Amino acid sequence: MTSTATKWISLLVLLLLIVLLLHRPPADPTSALDYILDELDLSAFTGVANTFNASPTCTREWTLPPSQDWPVLRSKDGCGELYGETPSLEVCRFIAGKRLLFVGPDTTYHLHSVWLQRLESHENRSHHCLGRDYCTFHHICRPSASAVDDLEVFIGRKKKFPSRNTLREQRSSVLQYALSTTLYASYNEEDDAYMVPTVDVETGIRIENSFWLRQARKADIIVLNRGPLPAPASTYLAAGWAFALELCASVNYLHPTPCNVNLEHTLVNAALHATINSFFPALLRTLRVISNDLEISKSLILWHGTWFIQPLCAVLGLPKRFPLVRNLYSNSKPPNSIDAWSLYYNSQGMGQTSVAK
Repeated sequence: MTSTATKWISLLVLLLLIVLLLHRPPADPTSALDYILDELDLSAFTGVANTFNASPTCTREWTLPPSQDWPVLRSKDGCGELYGETPSLEVCRFIAGKRLLFVGPDTTYHLHSVWLQRLESHENRSHHCLGRDYCTFHHICRPSASAVDDLEVFIGRKKKFPSRNTLREQRSSVLQYALSTTLYASYNEEDDAYMVPTVDVETGIRIENSFWLRQARKADIIVLNRGPLPAPASTYLAAGWAFALELCASVNYLHPTPCNVNLEHTLVNAALHATINSFFPALLRTLRVISNDLEISKSLILWHGTWFIQPLCAVLGLPKRFPLVRNLYSNSKPPNSIDAWSLYYNSQGMGQTSVAK
């Protein structure tokens, strides 16, 4: 991406924020969230996304069916079913001969682990991973171990990374995972963000990033995710949600409705602020870096959405008198309840999914 294009994107983001301040979104916090993120979706990411030349063949979206309290991923009109009864194997047909890299936080690692677990039963072989901090590679989508000679190739005590020819001949693939809670991207392998334990100044929570650009340059498909920002560490102490109330006093994305009318409004306002002022700018910086890299820009870039915290799971195990808030994304009458941290998380996740659609 040229410097001129980068300046235009920055200008678009600035103009967008001005428009958001001048326009009045709907009073309901859920509608306000959708309104603001729809506006962001149309401008800030369009220029960057077009540089990848990778338009999806099938579009899906999360919907909340009537009388149901959890979202369902559905295909849009005209989008046929992509997978059969064994999606793990169906995916293998599309990635034969390819190298895949998953980059993201613990939820991305969990996604990689779930897929490996499913493949183990089909391939009749172990895909044991050494852990999120020590994941090397997994040679996947191979014929069943009972049907072929399954001798691994070793160099000393280490497994040999399969060559491109091996992947093509076996129609197999390689899966790798790199830990990155913020998708921080730097060309310098010795950047402090990779070498020094770092605490986010905004949240007081530890950030963990590994140098993943080297792996990305050799990958054919890169699956990215950055989860919602965690609530500040102070919210778990006596201060509670004071930071959100202070923010509400200076910035109200729900205008003309007061953002301090109740805790739910205050949390949504804080979630919008985190999404617009922290999540989007950081993600744009990462997209600029990888779009300017000649090797990475040839890869197919995919985004996997943030998982919605189900209210039933969120409150499971909490003390009976633990303070809960109204779940704004519930169709139940009356709405069910959820803890404040999960509502803050889900409000950000709704926005991130809107941008990724």
